Amino acid sequence: MAATFVLANPLHVRNSSRFELHQRALLTPRRPPPRATLAERLASPASMPQPTTPAAQPSTDPVTVLDNEQDLLATLARSANQLVVIRVHARWCRSCRALEPKWRRLAREFEHVHFAELEFEAHRMLAARLAVKVMPTFLIYDAERNKVDHFSCGPRRAGVLRDRIELAITNRQRRIDGLPLLEVPESAPPPPNVV
Repeated sequence: MAATFVLANPLHVRNSSRFELHQRALLTPRRPPPRATLAERLASPASMPQPTTPAAQPSTDPVTVLDNEQDLLATLARSANQLVVIRVHARWCRSCRALEPKWRRLAREFEHVHFAELEFEAHRMLAARLAVKVMPTFLIYDAERNKVDHFSCGPRRAGVLRDRIELAITNRQRRIDGLPLLEVPESAPPPPNVV
C-alpha cells in the first residue's frame, strides 16, 4: 500500500529552506481514513471475514497435540510399532518457541517416529506425573510403552535431540536383534575458564 504525505504547516516552518520543506513533506504521513465503528461492522456481516472451519482444511502437521492423559495413552497405544517422541513445552518459554521450527523439521524427517507435544501450562498435573521440571523437555517411548529417554535441550543443542532420536532407533533395532544396547554418550565437559 502506497503511503501519501502532506506538507507540514508552513506557519511553523517560516525560516526553512525549500529542501527542508520538501523533506518535511516527504516525512509527514497523512492520517489514514477513519475505520468503521463496531456497530457499522456488526450491521454488515457480509463485509466481515468468515472463519474457516478446521475440518475443511486437511491436517498436514506431523505432530500430534496431546490434550489430556487419555490422548497420551491413545497415542502410545496407536504407535505400538513406533517410537514416540513427546515434547513438553510452554508458550512463555523462549527456548521452546525458538526450537519449534527444528522440532517440526525433525517430525517431517523421521516419518517412522511418532511426534507429539504437550502444552505445560494447560496440563500441569500430567507434566508433573511425567517428571517434567524444565522447558522444553523431551520424552522418548519405545514400542512397548517404556520410557527410553528423558532429557531437556534448547535450540542451540537441537543436534542432541536428533542424536537421541537416532540412538533410540538404533537401540530398538539392537534390542530386536538381541545385541547389547548403546549408552547415551556423556556430554562434553565445559571448557575451562581462561582468564
